Amino acid sequence: MPDLKSIMLVVRNLLQFMAIWAVWDMISIVLLVFSSISIVWYLWPRKKIKNVYIDVKAITTNDSTYKKIIVIEIKNLSNNAVYLESLGFKFDKVILPHPNGAKDHNTNIYEVKFEGRITGELSDIDTLVRAKQKVSTWIPVNDSTDMSVLSKAISNKQVGKLRLKFALISSKPTKLFRINIKV
Repeated sequence: MPDLKSIMLVVRNLLQFMAIWAVWDMISIVLLVFSSISIVWYLWPRKKIKNVYIDVKAITTNDSTYKKIIVIEIKNLSNNAVYLESLGFKFDKVILPHPNGAKDHNTNIYEVKFEGRITGELSDIDTLVRAKQKVSTWIPVNDSTDMSVLSKAISNKQVGKLRLKFALISSKPTKLFRINIKV
């Protein structure tokens, strides 16, 4: 049976070997990288809302101000309510916005509102989409835009980005996530 002195000698030699070959540094680096990736993966926001679908279509209206609009319909097919807050709409270069659309001139982000307390009137920048419910909003586009060009841009997702904050309303606490949806 080995005595304490020989065991201590083996342990000392092992520690010296690990110090010479930087094994401690390698182990600590591997642990640091693994823990960092785990934390980022866990805390990184998901870029989609499960069971919430967005449908986009272009229509012409009889309105004297906005003749052509893009209708965005958000359907919540989940079992939880979803809170949505509009951060605006940023047009790409393919489709031109309507010149009378409400926009922030510094950022070129156009206002997107949801239906409020008055039916048919878009007045609120945030909304609660209950389970199995849908809400819709619209964005005015330039009247001179051809409907075929508009339809093609919608199918290729070249109209712009709908910028939203969202949170699932459930029994578990959830964060408010930002999401950019290509339209």
